[in-house]
Amino acid sequence: MIGITGYKQAEATSFSELPKLQPGGYVLKILNVKVEPTDWGSRLAIQFDIAEGEFKGFFDKLYKATPDEWENKKWKGSMRLSIPHNTGDETKFKKSLGYFKSQIQAFENSNANLHIDCERDWDENVLKGKLVGALFNEKEWEKDGKTGWFTQCKRFVPANDIRSGNFTIPKREELKNKPSTASNDSFDPNANLSDFVEINVGDDAVPF
Repeated sequence: MIGITGYKQAEATSFSELPKLQPGGYVLKILNVKVEPTDWGSRLAIQFDIAEGEFKGFFDKLYKATPDEWENKKWKGSMRLSIPHNTGDETKFKKSLGYFKSQIQAFENSNANLHIDCERDWDENVLKGKLVGALFNEKEWEKDGKTGWFTQCKRFVPANDIRSGNFTIPKREELKNKPSTASNDSFDPNANLSDFVEINVGDDAVPF
């Protein structure tokens, strides 16, 4: 192995500085929203940060704590919400529609004078800057024979439910077909593969 120029002057990366968000309830502020097409329909891609409490600004701090040289550096505060579409299965469509309505109502119940008529075309950007409550749980991941856990946004709820403690944390989601040879790793804050925006910006720029 040959010598590496600049090794002595380099600052070693401290992985212990990357924080971990615990499962629970948080009040979020929506930072960005866009409609994403998929092979089966469309979904709302939503970015957010925590707006209140001990973990306020958590995802901004997490992004800044992630080394710039990491190839998959991303904004971790994100969630995708499927937009209901009828494929002919009425039961499945009604279930999807009911869940979507509950998520929209969570925003309406969290922001005074906000009403979204989903029977009509509407601008998804109306959600930007709004507050909403959210429940986070743990989900297991597997990659290259290794497994671990990350904390994900599971669903939106009225913000006052979070403030009053009127919520139940969703159960952790284990892999259904975990490889028998998989080894368990500790939590990896960079393992959330659900993120939808690649970002590579300086500290003074907005990463979305």
